Amino acid sequence: MLISPKVYLNYFADARRIDSQLAWLRNEAGGRFGMVSSDLPLISNLSLKQNCALVLQYHRHFSTRTALNEADSLLALFGLSHRGHLDCAQLGERDIFVGKLVRAVLLEQAFVVIDRPSEQLHADCEISDIIAMIDKLAQYFAVCHILEYQWEEERYHGLRRIR
Repeated sequence: MLISPKVYLNYFADARRIDSQLAWLRNEAGGRFGMVSSDLPLISNLSLKQNCALVLQYHRHFSTRTALNEADSLLALFGLSHRGHLDCAQLGERDIFVGKLVRAVLLEQAFVVIDRPSEQLHADCEISDIIAMIDKLAQYFAVCHILEYQWEEERYHGLRRIR
């Protein structure tokens, strides 16, 4: 499987090294840093669609209606527009991951970082699923970095793309 030229997959020996890379990437990206991480949950009292629309309202000054429509159209790419009204407690881990990914790419020319997807999606999701999700949103971001533990490399079937 080929990884898009805009996607970089990096393996690290421990959390300290991942955190160091996250700090460096955050500094490089400036205000365009969109992160998908278990450390940055969706806002629990907002719906999936509202969580995504909030980025467009706050960072790109979209009206509420326009932001919700844009969020809905992006969630529809994943077959989730019918679940957009649900809050986090009613969503599965894949739905939450997609919501975080959509939220991350909505920054203009986003610099997306997916932090340890294995901790967010567990055993139910293959790397091919994650790459397919990223590919659906490729037009919305400038670059995407996937940071993962070395011991998860086998799960990624040897995929490697390093800067």
